[in-house]
Amino acid sequence: MDTKTIFNYFNLLKSDNFSLLYHGMFRDEFTEKIISLSEGNIDQEQDTTTIRNRISFLIAESFQNIVRHGEIDDDKKRNVNEFGIFSIRSVGNIYYISSANIVDNQNIQDISTKLAQINELGKEDLKKLYLEILSNDRLTDKGGAGLGLIQMAYKSGNKLEFDFEKVDDKVSFFYLQIKLKSQKKAEVDNSEFYIDSLKELNSSMISKNVYLAYKGNFAQDNVLILLKIIERNLQVNQFEHVTFKSQFFNILTELLQNISKHAFSVGNERDGIFTLGKFDDKNNISTGNYVKNSEIAKMRQIIENLNNSDKDKLKNMYLEKLKKGIIDDKGNAGLGFIEIARESSGEINFDITPIDEEISFLTISVNI
Repeated sequence: MDTKTIFNYFNLLKSDNFSLLYHGMFRDEFTEKIISLSEGNIDQEQDTTTIRNRISFLIAESFQNIVRHGEIDDDKKRNVNEFGIFSIRSVGNIYYISSANIVDNQNIQDISTKLAQINELGKEDLKKLYLEILSNDRLTDKGGAGLGLIQMAYKSGNKLEFDFEKVDDKVSFFYLQIKLKSQKKAEVDNSEFYIDSLKELNSSMISKNVYLAYKGNFAQDNVLILLKIIERNLQVNQFEHVTFKSQFFNILTELLQNISKHAFSVGNERDGIFTLGKFDDKNNISTGNYVKNSEIAKMRQIIENLNNSDKDKLKNMYLEKLKKGIIDDKGNAGLGFIEIARESSGEINFDITPIDEEISFLTISVNI
């Protein structure tokens, strides 16, 4: 991905406390990792256990909704752009849990009617309907006669936002968004944050070939969870044909650790953004984070020097660093960028956008 796009993504999600967006195939085993990553970003001081449990439940139900209802005939699946999308965003005092998946156009009326009926019901009526369906055993091969949707409305305490976007005469995208109010005091106005934002993000991820985007705190625990999510993902979706998996993970680990260790801290958090996708028919890893202006010149010199070095020179630089074992005040021997340059396909692309007198925004993009 071009470096300017990363900065644009960061600005698009700037008001978010954290964001996680995934576009691709969906499997049940992803749910646990997504929940863990989300819990790592939830305000532990202000949000109660009840709110955290509800968020975990709604994430699981959203995933299940895609897994159960995102299946269409094989002849209607033509490319990767027709897989599902999931996102969780914390904006101000509201958590937005959203999904989108392809559905047959012939099912749109039935889905719309069911959701409209659910949105007409209050909390007690939702509970009664849920128990009625269970007692009458009105189950289908998709796992339930709208039980998941009923539970989403009941747990969130809000109406379910939904819309459809036509792909062609056979299928459409089905967008579903759940809002859950946090315990903390609102910091921003959420009145304009509608489901259209999910459509915009979906369209952008498709056009830019982005499969995973995360904006939030890059604490070590969160970095480890991100790596586990991606490792599982490589086995089952569009990345399964990566030729050099070890190179991919070496670069990925170094870039994520770079944010975790070196990003300019806002309070106790290492805020940044990370995307995974395709660019120029190659697998692409891109990151962005704030850095002190006093470090820009040194950073630029290091990357430009690496870009001007061939593979043999990079190997010698790497071995020399290991031999000397020079450790700086942040606990590394400067090996990270050398490792990235050695493993990448082409140069380390970077861009620096001035923010104010103290900090700038550094974006790095690497093809594999």
